[in-house]
Amino acid sequence: METYVLIVDRDPADSAGALVTLVHWSAAGGPLEVQRDVSPMSLGAFTAQGIRDKVAPGQDADPELGAVGQQLYNMLAVGRVATPLNALIKSNASARVVLDVRPNDWQELPWELARQDNRALFARPKLSWCRGRLDQSRAFPPIEWPLRILIVIGSRPGDETVNAEEEVRRILLALDRVDEHVDVLITRQPGRAQLQTLLNATDGPQPHIFH
Repeated sequence: METYVLIVDRDPADSAGALVTLVHWSAAGGPLEVQRDVSPMSLGAFTAQGIRDKVAPGQDADPELGAVGQQLYNMLAVGRVATPLNALIKSNASARVVLDVRPNDWQELPWELARQDNRALFARPKLSWCRGRLDQSRAFPPIEWPLRILIVIGSRPGDETVNAEEEVRRILLALDRVDEHVDVLITRQPGRAQLQTLLNATDGPQPHIFH
C-alpha cells in the first residue's frame, strides 16, 4: 500500500509560518517524490483559540465545524503541495497518509476535522489518515477494517449528572455517515474481568478505540 507523509513544521525563515512537506514513500521505505512549500498559517476566519474553544469538552455541536475543517485543510494544501494533495484526496486509491504536525501549539489544533469540500479526511475507508510520525525502520501493520469501537458506560441508567445516554446518542449520530465502516459495541457497567476480556480478546478482534 502506498504511504504519504504530510509534515508541518516551523518555517526557519518565519516562525509564524509553516514549512509543509508532502513525501510519497515507496514500499521499500524510500522517498519517491517530495513536494515542499511555505504556509503562512494565517488562520483566516477562526483563530487558533477560537478553534480550540469550538471543540472543548461539553460544547454542543457547532454548525461552523465544517468551515473550521476547510480552513485547517487550506493550511496544509499550499503552493506546490496543493496539486498533488488535492489529486490524492480526489482519487480512489488505497493509501495511507500520516499527518506529522511537529510544533506543540499546532498539535493542539483538531486536525481530525480537516476536510476538502465535503470530504472529511479522517473518515475515509480507502485513503486512511492518521496523526503521528513515520518510523521508517518499522513496516506498517496491515489495515484492519471495519474500525472497532468499544464504548463502556460506567453510570446507572438515567443518571442525569453523567447523561451518558445523550453522549452515546451523539457519538452514534456522528458515526452515521460512515456506519458501514464502523463496528460499535456498547456495554454498561461491566465487571473488571469482563472489561479485560473485551479489551484483550484472544478469541476475537480487539477494539481499535476504547471510549
